[in-house]
Amino acid sequence: MSRMMVCVLLLAPVANVFGATFGTVVPIRGEVSDIALDGARGRLYIANMPGYQINVMNTSDLSQAAPMAVPMPPSSLALSPDSRYLVVGEDNNGLSPTNGGFTIFDLSLGQELQITWPDPVLSVAFGAGSQAFVITTTQLLLLNPSSGTTQSAGPMV
Repeated sequence: MSRMMVCVLLLAPVANVFGATFGTVVPIRGEVSDIALDGARGRLYIANMPGYQINVMNTSDLSQAAPMAVPMPPSSLALSPDSRYLVVGEDNNGLSPTNGGFTIFDLSLGQELQITWPDPVLSVAFGAGSQAFVITTTQLLLLNPSSGTTQSAGPMV
């Protein structure tokens, strides 16, 4: 029995192990801080911090569509569960009196709403509901993307 076990242990390292390539590398100018996949439209939204824009890539052929400009460096972005709203968190890193904000793109209607905020926005996310959860440097917020209104989601601890 011990001979069989040694034989199996000796043969195990001999098995071939191959690496695999996953995806295709596509160069993007700037620095990417976040991405969101819009499967319904076949697009990938790419937050480009130094470019003050959201790069848009078509997933079918990896071509670049026209970028979406934002007033401050985009730190984070999230797509609503129904794929209607793209919420972009912005972090101006203390470079002006307005340190942050969000831009809400209504992708169905082609409209946008810009909201300035006193704090840099660190992250935005959607769960299963229609409101976005926003984390700033000092606050936790719920953001209604259809109206642009916010409410406190609790204190930072």
